[in-house]
Amino acid sequence: MYFADSETRTVEAIEYDPATGTLGASRVFVRYPAPILPDGACVDEDGALWIALVEAGRIERRLPDGTLDMIVNVPVSRPTMPALGGADGRTLFVTSQRRVLPRDAIGRQPLAGDLLAVRVPYAAAPANLAAI
Repeated sequence: MYFADSETRTVEAIEYDPATGTLGASRVFVRYPAPILPDGACVDEDGALWIALVEAGRIERRLPDGTLDMIVNVPVSRPTMPALGGADGRTLFVTSQRRVLPRDAIGRQPLAGDLLAVRVPYAAAPANLAAI
């Protein structure tokens, strides 16, 4: 599993046993420079992490070893949460912030605050429900 800490600009990868729900060791998966803030994330069928980067205007797809694989630029500076879904799981839905933007920034980003959707070549991971 992954933990995005916007305050430290760090995403951690944490070992996880889905059979028992037990957490293991953690490691730095990726760290971002200021002013970029890692925020919400999801995992696809290949185990790659899709992470929203606030102040960067993009979603990154990173392979399980942390390698940057794909960038999806979005028309807002503050994307907040990606999710893969749709009929075939290949639509990337992205929420975004509007309320913290200055008025002039909203004028340049009319889609800020909207739910965005873009087709991608990767599908959502199957659901993994663990007893907690």
